[in-house]
Amino acid sequence: MSNKNVFENIIEDMQSKIEELKAIEDWNLESVKLVWEIILGIIERVEFYSEELETMTAEEKKDMAAEVLNKLIDIPYVPEFLEEKLFDFAIDGLVHVLNNLFGHKWLQNVEIK
Repeated sequence: MSNKNVFENIIEDMQSKIEELKAIEDWNLESVKLVWEIILGIIERVEFYSEELETMTAEEKKDMAAEVLNKLIDIPYVPEFLEEKLFDFAIDGLVHVLNNLFGHKWLQNVEIK
């Protein structure tokens, strides 16, 4: 499996959650929760699919997760380069929290939905 196939598989896996996000008219706490579920889902899938690509570094996995997020989610009025930085920050933060809470093997304890 190539990086391109991994990228396409992740986008396909997350499409229904993205459609759910796009349908939101009034943002609330549940909406924010959905965004974090999408980010976590993308991170999980990058980790899952990257096991087949044993050559991916942590930085490459983070970059792929940010690229997938950036492809799937457009923040109105925010320039693309800034979106990319925001997604990098969100991914770094979430992975940092998961690593601190569950150790670096947290993915083994997470169920992909």
